[in-house]
Amino acid sequence: MNTISSDNTENEEYFCLKMKQLICSDQLQEAFQNICDFIAKHPDSAIPHNLLGSIYEKKRNHVLAMKHFRVAWLFGSNLFTCSRKYV
Repeated sequence: MNTISSDNTENEEYFCLKMKQLICSDQLQEAFQNICDFIAKHPDSAIPHNLLGSIYEKKRNHVLAMKHFRVAWLFGSNLFTCSRKYV
């Protein structure tokens, strides 16, 4: 499994694209692990919570999906980068 790090906006955009590809191709476990690693490095980012919401929505766990979308909304300043409508 490749771990993706993010130190700037370009890497965040790459991270979003890579995670969207994994989620859309049903590689949810790999995406989940990468997102958890990202959260550990960037605890105040909306991006990973938005992506986790998309994963849980895809798994039909709407309660957990909404919890993560709410957290993403609270952090919100960088949410536009990984809008859920593209997953």
